[in-house]
Amino acid sequence: MKKIFFIIIIFLHTGCWNYRELNNCAIVTGMAIDYTDNEYHVSLLFSNSTKDNKKISILNETGKTINEAIKKIGLESPKEIYLSHLSYVIVSEQLAKKNITPVIDYLLREPESNQNFNLLIAKKYNVEEILSTVTSLSDYPSQNINATIKIAEKEQARVIKSDFNSFVSTLLKPGINPIANSIMLTDDKNNNKLDSLAIFKDNKLIEWATIDESIGINMLRGNVKNLYTSINIDDKNLVINCINYKNTTKFNTNKLNINIYCEGSISEMDRDINLNNIKTISLLEKKVEKKLLEYTEKAIKKCKDLKIDSFGFGNLLYKKQPNKFKRIKDWDEYFSNLEININTNFKLTSTGSLLESIGEINHEK
Repeated sequence: MKKIFFIIIIFLHTGCWNYRELNNCAIVTGMAIDYTDNEYHVSLLFSNSTKDNKKISILNETGKTINEAIKKIGLESPKEIYLSHLSYVIVSEQLAKKNITPVIDYLLREPESNQNFNLLIAKKYNVEEILSTVTSLSDYPSQNINATIKIAEKEQARVIKSDFNSFVSTLLKPGINPIANSIMLTDDKNNNKLDSLAIFKDNKLIEWATIDESIGINMLRGNVKNLYTSINIDDKNLVINCINYKNTTKFNTNKLNINIYCEGSISEMDRDINLNNIKTISLLEKKVEKKLLEYTEKAIKKCKDLKIDSFGFGNLLYKKQPNKFKRIKDWDEYFSNLEININTNFKLTSTGSLLESIGEINHEK
């Protein structure tokens, strides 16, 4: 009992070692980093709010290092800069192509960084423009971007979980290269949107994947939760939602065999498609399997041409056959010549509430 009482007294007297009054802190929720003219350009998005007063402001500075630029911003702020609520970091395309290591190093060493923020690569547009964009559907840019990533990661097969820790973890693993979500502005510049994946080789952005290639990369990495894909049967369009996605990858001597399986349902369809017909269902399933195969083949071709294993096949070999992996001097070079066989299997488990489209039902009246 005395021990418990003593611990409580110590806690009450010492408090939290890094406790601060939030009213004295400039809370940073977003950061954008660029590199031009041999200097880092850092923009910080501050979001200090009360119940009746919401404020958003951006301050930016330059420096020979990221830390120097942020310290300069501190000279302009009447409050102490507070990074523990950082929601996302946007890195310019130019900096990512040069070397993203300084960004990684700073954020890993910064003691206040929670390291659970999202890491994004700006595509086409200026990082500060993206940082400051607020849509009518959100009060703050950080809410807008984080919510978009969270929803899209579940619903859009081209988007990945993009937290900083996942990127760094992949960067440190053998036999796999990192990928990251890209972000850009819409054509009217009134909103930001996620685009295709950024393909890295070690610490440098090498290429942008297309939308189809992004879907293929996520399929082969096992990141897919929902995949909406369009197929055509007798000049009629259907949209299929693929779920319960599974894949198995096995090495057989110098060959890689991948089996992909998923189930799905019809999300949308044109009229005049008879879903009572077994042959039609079989044709539908074969069409989906072909489409899934196209996604993966496009992704593999892109990465083989670049000599970049973005899928983690080398990491799988490293875990299963470490001695064989160690004998391979350059895995990415080896991967570019690796024979890869992919088998896709799709099962239609639901046609929805209707066997016919509303258009067809109306046509039959």
